[in-house]
Amino acid sequence: MKLKFLTFIGLFALIATAVSCSNSDASNDEAPQIAAISVDSLMANPKAFANETIAVEGLCQHICKHGGTKAFIVNPDSTANSENVVFCVATDQIDGSFSPEAPGKLITAIGLWSPIVKTRSEIVAMAQAEQAQQTEQAEGGHCDSEARATGRATQWLAELQLNCTATGDTTLVIGYQLQVTSYTLTEAK
Repeated sequence: MKLKFLTFIGLFALIATAVSCSNSDASNDEAPQIAAISVDSLMANPKAFANETIAVEGLCQHICKHGGTKAFIVNPDSTANSENVVFCVATDQIDGSFSPEAPGKLITAIGLWSPIVKTRSEIVAMAQAEQAQQTEQAEGGHCDSEARATGRATQWLAELQLNCTATGDTTLVIGYQLQVTSYTLTEAK
């Protein structure tokens, strides 16, 4: 009786292993392969990729020194005169921050490319804070990377005033961000 029971357990384990392996192979075959695009290609038409999962490849220029929650990716070709910057936000899938070793390395970041939408009142408040920050910047070292990636609040306020005649809390897409769910780093060439 004991021999039959052990044979049954062994057979069950063998079948469970076979099913498990075949399921993992199937999920790997079904996982979408995302072709990485360059920073300049993405920024040439950012609206075209809105609310899609994409992969962006470039040079990690900088990460936010306040916890590494933001990263900024640029064209890795130092001879290019590109001002394009991809603004990346760390998600829980990458433990909420980027590696401190990321700056200066090539990065392939995968995540949701989403618009950053602000209301009129948020933009007014940001413009006021930006004016106060300009004094702070003159006195020393505030990070300007996010403003380079998404624009300046005073620019957004002017755009709202030009394009929105309605009163109330109208909204404006001020830029885009990549909500990073995974990334890889390699040495820059």
